[in-house]
Amino acid sequence: MSSPSGSPRLRQELERIAGERLEAERQIQRTYRWELFRVCIECLTGAAIGAVCMGFGLHVTGRDVGEIFWWGGMLLGYVLITISLMTAYQRGEERGDW
Repeated sequence: MSSPSGSPRLRQELERIAGERLEAERQIQRTYRWELFRVCIECLTGAAIGAVCMGFGLHVTGRDVGEIFWWGGMLLGYVLITISLMTAYQRGEERGDW
């Protein structure tokens, strides 16, 4: 009499379950990589927008207007980066990452 672990039917079922779990793991890893790429692009875009605004502040003729653009660009860049990180965290919570 053969043991239950040696049964071809059980082995086939275990292989099917393992295949499903491997595919689920691939999908999860793909989602994580896409999310990381998305957040990096959002942060870089926010920083670039702030830097452009700050750079514009260097090219205006009035000192006061230049300072407004300089500090506004700095504030805008940090706010956009913070918003991008906060929305990434919320998306992670909705997915059940933590």
